[in-house]
Amino acid sequence: MLTTVLPFSLWLLPAAERKPYAAQMAQTALPHLSQWLAQARCVSQHRLPETALTSAHEWALAQAQGASGLQDGLLPSAALAAQTLGLTSAPDEGWAILSLCHWQVSNGQVILGDPQQLLLDEATDAQLFAAMQPFFAEDGVSLFPWRTGHWLAKSKTFVNLPTASLERVLGRNINAWLIGGEHPNAQAQLVRRLQNEMQMWLYTHQVNAQRAVSINSFWLHGTGSLSTNATPQPVVLQEALRESALQHDFLAWLEAWKQLDGSEFFAALQSPKRLILCGEDAFHVYESFTPSWWHKLRQRWSPNTLDQALFISPQED
Repeated sequence: MLTTVLPFSLWLLPAAERKPYAAQMAQTALPHLSQWLAQARCVSQHRLPETALTSAHEWALAQAQGASGLQDGLLPSAALAAQTLGLTSAPDEGWAILSLCHWQVSNGQVILGDPQQLLLDEATDAQLFAAMQPFFAEDGVSLFPWRTGHWLAKSKTFVNLPTASLERVLGRNINAWLIGGEHPNAQAQLVRRLQNEMQMWLYTHQVNAQRAVSINSFWLHGTGSLSTNATPQPVVLQEALRESALQHDFLAWLEAWKQLDGSEFFAALQSPKRLILCGEDAFHVYESFTPSWWHKLRQRWSPNTLDQALFISPQED
């Protein structure tokens, strides 16, 4: 059964405030999603602690890919990506994702900006990769190109170094999410020193001369390692809802759902499928099935509405 993970597909909203949002959702035509949910059942729901380092969709993705022994802040996202690319590592080495980003100083706080706002092109990415690689190599960290603005890093340092997911920190003060917290160990201190060095180096680098948003640091996440016998399972990661959700733009989020409804869910109706809807700290697992006559009757007289499936309450509700 093919699994699709949908980050940012659950909208966080207190129950007392849902009525006007539910009305807007009811006016939005999502026929394929509605039809698919009518032929699906929620098989499990998961809620992470508010202080969890790892985002819900990364938990869901790692589980769907077959990773085992998962720990908060140590879901091996980078190791899974490296394995997909055919990159190898020694048993005592781990992996991490290094994302170029902008740290914005505001009112005495340092806010992590979304790397997508950097609008990096491949040439700039390659230029920075070539220039920064030697700095990391001096500390035993090997870098590998992956996606524009996001590289894979290999080192013994990353085997057991919990890190906060990028999406957990975006738009927030980084202090509560820095590697190692208030009492960083030697591994965390190494990464934080590299961050400081790269901040000073990037501050005067020519790559920022004409940029509206400067590249002034990096965020390390996705750390951990895989067991030697791990075999990734095929999973589709659909990120069409990411931008609107991070901007807290409900109308844009609904519009993104409309675009998605005309593509992903139309295909989903053609074959059995597992769909994982994810919020920031929660995810719900749905599976398609052949409904019984009783299920069809219940759906006819008491159908599940989209807001019931896609709205989720804050943990204090």
